[in-house]
Amino acid sequence: MDPREQQKLLAVLNNNKNILQIKSISGYTDSVGTIQDNLLLAQKRNETVIDFLKQRNLLTDTCNIFTYGEENSVSLDSLSLNRRVEILYSFIKMPTGGSDTSKFKIVRQLVLENLYFRANEPILEPSSLPYLDQVADLLKKDTSDIFEIKGHVNWNPLLPPVGDPGYKIKMEQLSSDRAHVIFDILADKGIPPARMFWKGMGNTEMIYPNASTDEEKRKNMRVEIIILKPAQ
Repeated sequence: MDPREQQKLLAVLNNNKNILQIKSISGYTDSVGTIQDNLLLAQKRNETVIDFLKQRNLLTDTCNIFTYGEENSVSLDSLSLNRRVEILYSFIKMPTGGSDTSKFKIVRQLVLENLYFRANEPILEPSSLPYLDQVADLLKKDTSDIFEIKGHVNWNPLLPPVGDPGYKIKMEQLSSDRAHVIFDILADKGIPPARMFWKGMGNTEMIYPNASTDEEKRKNMRVEIIILKPAQ
């Protein structure tokens, strides 16, 4: 691929805050040469584009590949216009915060057991980073689903500070910031940002609402990844 064409393609596919889905790739040629040779050439053009997209984690296993060769020409006058690869894609609206996720179905849930943050801060302890390498390797094997990163905190609103709206806001922000930290790290490790989103749940989904032990409190202040698939 010409470097200028690569940049144009990436500008189109990455210039969106929603979730990219490439539905099909179709290769074409002009009418010069034999039908069989043109089919092989169209296939090679497809493979070049596929490799380019896979290297950037932009292609999923659900993409359909078509090889048309000299069929379906778009111009009778300009052969260069017929030498092309067409990419059919769409964007799925990215759920955010408390947005409706009914357009997605849950495939499975992954609780990140070995993550440790500094108390009351969205700062990950260095000892947790090797564990995130394992998480990233696991997610890389899943090339077609979407990952929702949810942050949680341990806070019983019946305990001090009781009735403090400012503290509630602080806890909600902390859960969001921690989820965002995991998003950034996974993106750095090669998980496509276009297939991830994050949100903070505050204390709305505590496993132990009246946590009394350190282990119960730790499980409340968890980060989890919900693996989603667009609903059909």
